[in-house]
Amino acid sequence: MAFTLRLKLFLLLTLLIISILFSVIVILVITGTFTAGLREAEKDMRMELDHFKNEVAEQFGLVSAHTVAFSKDLSLEIENELALRGSTTAALQNHPELLEALIEAQYEKSLFAMERAKVSGVFFILNATVNPSLEKASDSRTGLYIKNMEPNILNAASEYILILRGFPSVGRQNGVTLHSQWRMEFDIDEAAYFQAPLKAARKTALPLSRLYYWSEAITLPGTTEQVMLCSAPLIDSEGNVFGVCGFEVSSMLFKLSHMPGSALSQRAICILSPGSDQELSVSKALISGGYSTRSFKAQNQILAIREEQPFYSYRQPDGALYSGLHTPVSLYPDGSAFETEKWTAAVILPDADISASVVSLNLKLLALFFGLLVIGITISFFLSRKFLMPFARGIEIIKSNDYVSRTNVAEIDDLIAFLSAAQANKVPRETKGKRLDTLPESVFDEFVMNTKLLSPAERAVFNLYVEGYTAKEITKILCLSINTIKTHNKRIYMKLNVASREELLVYVNMRKEAGNEL
Repeated sequence: MAFTLRLKLFLLLTLLIISILFSVIVILVITGTFTAGLREAEKDMRMELDHFKNEVAEQFGLVSAHTVAFSKDLSLEIENELALRGSTTAALQNHPELLEALIEAQYEKSLFAMERAKVSGVFFILNATVNPSLEKASDSRTGLYIKNMEPNILNAASEYILILRGFPSVGRQNGVTLHSQWRMEFDIDEAAYFQAPLKAARKTALPLSRLYYWSEAITLPGTTEQVMLCSAPLIDSEGNVFGVCGFEVSSMLFKLSHMPGSALSQRAICILSPGSDQELSVSKALISGGYSTRSFKAQNQILAIREEQPFYSYRQPDGALYSGLHTPVSLYPDGSAFETEKWTAAVILPDADISASVVSLNLKLLALFFGLLVIGITISFFLSRKFLMPFARGIEIIKSNDYVSRTNVAEIDDLIAFLSAAQANKVPRETKGKRLDTLPESVFDEFVMNTKLLSPAERAVFNLYVEGYTAKEITKILCLSINTIKTHNKRIYMKLNVASREELLVYVNMRKEAGNEL
């Protein structure tokens, strides 16, 4: 099977384009471009983790500073109030009748402190109970807990300000509603936010700025929402520790403050958890994310961490797998009584989301390569056609013996000029195996008789050939296309029994030499 020159050139250009694209793909594979989705996801996640860590450090650092300042102010205020009533903080438990008025007097100061700290709640707990004779009075402590149910709205007159713990009279006097889970006193059984700073203050002589404590995410007895509490001891001027105070960061406030950025998947999760490099305690963490994390958190649930590249792997007990990054975050200054407690900030995604992002990017790359291949093949088709068009035109000129025409391609025009010169110098002396000058007169007579078989249109073309005009000149004289002239040529050659224009002109010239005009 013979292939045309154009088809061969087209296949050659197509093969060249495919080879170039294949080489580019090999280079991209070697340089790891097809894993760019992973690197891009890692870059976005690293930026999100740094941003999340810095935001947590800033927010919790400010809350810690406000807790220390609130403890100082409140300790002094309570000590002065008790002095006015002829009592001291050391004898606080011996005068339960003073507790209600003492707590009511601290409402405005506590509310103002909550607004300044921009938190979801404020509390203080005195190391005393209203009725020491009641059962379990040892686990009950009086105090005040003000909660802002809409922490994004900081307004003392807001209807979302509720009393969670404290005397009902505090709410009545200040026009504040009691929380639906309101209780009179705090249950301090297993309440680390109360026990830990109290114990640290009594055991050490550290300054107050080194005695504040951050609890794990807990659910207060009788409530449903998880919160983290920052508490500091209440210490009077004599060094007596008589209670704690602090602020609340609720899970709602945490989520509002630390939503993952738009560069990550909508299912990204930011976690602040107690833990180490081996595991994260999800049930004791505050979590923010773009979708409901209710199914993500469970009682006593642990995320097991396994180091992989470029992400860490986080597996839930039920087998759910996540990928992400984590980094230590410090909630305490150097020298703090609680500086050994480890906290971790993490940003994770469902493992399927990471895979989907990589597949999506690779599909885009493959679609781009396919598009380039189609464009390359199309260009090859038109280039092969355009490049070989002068050759095809040159061959047509040579076939038609119209050596006057030009193709504007130097090499082809040189060939046409060469053939034209050779034809001009050639005197054909043979036709059909016989010398023309030896043919009998009857042959020439037959040629003359055959001219009568020509149609008027063919005769017009024949006459112009006799007069020495070329095919191109005849097209202009008769206002015909070159294809029409070629059609007439074929019919003229067939009727006159000649093979070419040159042979036809030989007959004509020999008749002229013999003195016989056609």
